[in-house]
Amino acid sequence: MKKVIILSSLLLLLTVSEPIFAQSISKEELQKRIAEKEAAKYMPNTAQIAKTAITGPEQDCPNAIPVCQNIYNQPNSYTGYGSQQEVPTSSCLGVRERNSVWYILTIQTSGNLAFNITPVNMSEDYDFALYNMTGKNCSDIVTGAAPEVRCNFSADPGVTGLSSAGTNPSEPASGPRFSTILPVTAGQTYVLVIDNYSQSQNGYTLDFSPSTAVIFDNVPPMPVSTVTPCGVGTLTLQMSEAVLCSTIASNGSDFLISGPGGPFTVTSASGVLCGTQTSQITINFTPALTIGSPYTLTIKTGTDGNTLQDLCGNFTPVNTTLNFTATPPPASINAPSNVCKNSAFTLTAYPGGATSYSWTKSPSPTVIGTGQTLTQTLSTTGTHTYNVTVTSGTCVQTASVTITVKDAPTANFTYSPASPVACGTPINFTSTSTLLTSCNGLGVVACGFACTLIGGSCQGNALTSYLWSWGDISAPGFGIGASNSQTHTYTSAGTYTVTLTVTDPVTNCPNTITQNVVVVCALPVEQLNFNAYSQKGGAVLHWKTKDLSEVTHYVIEKSLDRGNTFETIGEVSVNGTEQYQFVDKKPNLYDSPILYRLRVVNKDGSFVFSDAKEVIISGEQNDAWVYPNPVLHYDNWNIGLFSTQSQDGEVKIYSTIGQLVYQQNINLIHGNQSITIPAVQEKGTYFVKVRMGNEVKTLPVLIQ
Repeated sequence: MKKVIILSSLLLLLTVSEPIFAQSISKEELQKRIAEKEAAKYMPNTAQIAKTAITGPEQDCPNAIPVCQNIYNQPNSYTGYGSQQEVPTSSCLGVRERNSVWYILTIQTSGNLAFNITPVNMSEDYDFALYNMTGKNCSDIVTGAAPEVRCNFSADPGVTGLSSAGTNPSEPASGPRFSTILPVTAGQTYVLVIDNYSQSQNGYTLDFSPSTAVIFDNVPPMPVSTVTPCGVGTLTLQMSEAVLCSTIASNGSDFLISGPGGPFTVTSASGVLCGTQTSQITINFTPALTIGSPYTLTIKTGTDGNTLQDLCGNFTPVNTTLNFTATPPPASINAPSNVCKNSAFTLTAYPGGATSYSWTKSPSPTVIGTGQTLTQTLSTTGTHTYNVTVTSGTCVQTASVTITVKDAPTANFTYSPASPVACGTPINFTSTSTLLTSCNGLGVVACGFACTLIGGSCQGNALTSYLWSWGDISAPGFGIGASNSQTHTYTSAGTYTVTLTVTDPVTNCPNTITQNVVVVCALPVEQLNFNAYSQKGGAVLHWKTKDLSEVTHYVIEKSLDRGNTFETIGEVSVNGTEQYQFVDKKPNLYDSPILYRLRVVNKDGSFVFSDAKEVIISGEQNDAWVYPNPVLHYDNWNIGLFSTQSQDGEVKIYSTIGQLVYQQNINLIHGNQSITIPAVQEKGTYFVKVRMGNEVKTLPVLIQ
């Protein structure tokens, strides 16, 4: 009888401490399950688990259950995979997460990590994956930065896990239920995801007893170090392990700071990237610290009734202290190492939130910017060095960065016929761009249109490229080589912006130019006779028509830039007569061509354009005008000038209460010119007084 009892006890002990290795189903059933599981990789997960299954925040990695004991009994299965799918497609888990839950553990003593996952129903199939999270975060799992160190997707149901009986770190559906044990080192952190492939309501038991490593701790979390920039009232505390975010008092009452320049008042505290846990805490206080001085941080019981608690319930002892000194914040510049000539780029100084920033460009000491960011455009190739001085209270740090400017072509093109162009007329566009003087530029012809300049000789297969955008819904045009021409046809009236981008193949630098093309179509009225001519310093527009049945009004437009842009200067309503006239008393341009046209508007809102008529108005007297008017308060605006002779002048801008807000001396030339006025932030009506020699003109402008 005694032998029987001893033997029975031994069998029971073996059952508890060793996993069940025997195949639990027939070979035929196993092969069927393997085939189904392999096929499931390519099918969407649409199955539902019974209502007794559970959900919770622990179904996402950031809220993983901390392992603080050897055995976890989970009688019911989890359903779904939380708020996001976190297992990467590269995982051995062919269907990624179906019905999953996450655990997190930090190794306290080095050894081997082993565990058993035992389903409540031994005919059901649970899978798992294990990720090394040391120095990583949960988002690193899906990118592969946090490596998958163990995984098992076996179709054989029953107990699974890490065991000395395992043969491979990772097992597919056709593999055995056990993967190899994992040697681990103190301080490493791992997350384990357990997934119910069977999609049943039954849970499992997770048992870490086979491990020789100690995986849960009874050591309290302790302060390790601080990042303490001087001159600011903030420090970042590094703890020896993660603490629960809920145990950090938001009013900062868990902490006390003492040292030179005190007393210090802690105003708030918060965990860095806090989900449920964090190993870094930001502490805010006043006044700021000074460089090099010794300080003491003391952890005490906060107004929340506790100190800091780790994931296994250990609290930092009251009155735990950490001595530290304030150190200057390291300055740095984030900027591209290579940029293209005449292309804007941005430099950003760090750290952010400093008292001030001062930018210079070597070798000049002149300050060119005072913000955290600096936007620049360089027109000279070669290397350029930028410097920034970052001041945080009493701390001053500097940083420099060198940027290489690569050469770029200069885009340009012509088109024929010139604007305005009739609808349906093919327009020929020809690039007149200036290409780089290498075999990739004009020299590409000599290299057989296929070259890259390497060591002074033509090699490879690289060509200057041309990208045309027509300003309508048509597909863009594309070309390569030493030059390029395209033909495009517009079928609707309008002003179209044509864009040409030329890119050099070696520097990969583009350059872009735009021009407007005006397209006009046949008029809906018969025998429209439109003419324009100059008269007494202005322009008279006259037109005559017979059919008015569909027309509601005429919009008069003019262009001061030879048709690239038109502005509206008036409207004339249809009044039942056949003849109409409009006088432009302020042409704003003298001794140069002005284009006038009519926009004929129909009852249904559609419109077409008349032919554009050219008028040249003789400049017989001084003139000045404001455009645009009104103007938005955050935009620059312009004053146009026509002077009958070269003479001195002056511009003054006054508010309605007579306050002088802007003044500029100008040298007037004989003819047309303009000056740009910087944005006036305060909205309202202003008066512009323009002195031209001895003559003064007053112009109102509305700032909106």
